[in-house]
Amino acid sequence: NNGKTVQGWAFEAAHAAVSRVCTPRHFPIVCAPAMGGRGRSQVREACLGLLLVLLTAWDDVAPAERDVAAGCVAVCCGDASAPVRAAARRCYWALRRYYPEDADIEVDAQTRRVLDKGVDAGTLSYFEAADAARGDGSLPVPRPPSAPGTAGSSRSGNGARGAPRRPRRARPSA
Repeated sequence: NNGKTVQGWAFEAAHAAVSRVCTPRHFPIVCAPAMGGRGRSQVREACLGLLLVLLTAWDDVAPAERDVAAGCVAVCCGDASAPVRAAARRCYWALRRYYPEDADIEVDAQTRRVLDKGVDAGTLSYFEAADAARGDGSLPVPRPPSAPGTAGSSRSGNGARGAPRRPRRARPSA
């Protein structure tokens, strides 16, 4: 529990930093762990959440930073983790909405079909809130990455601490 609490605080602190101060230094810092493909998928998902904030909060993102973001999105669209791919799609849709000239990324045909289906309702409502608050630092916090072993996880809860135990079956007598 303490690890999840610290993870949440770290995400909120990073969100506050990138939503209030836009600097070219943020893009490589946020994109490098996401593009690495190594390590925990929660880190890659959190980095993409921060990239989404950078793309939606500021309207003066330089072309070089948009190129870094587009490269990161292209790499993460092919990630093995479903939550990372979903976060990458949200970033792609932000690129396409706010910087359409930079939204031409190279992905495989299946990923292209998924991207071309359109924005889901949750992302669309996030964009609407971002449009209302763009540039003033009051951007809504995107959903933090899912922690392993939580309700949204694919792990089974049979061996998890705190999971209810099944009553033992009585052994048949010989």
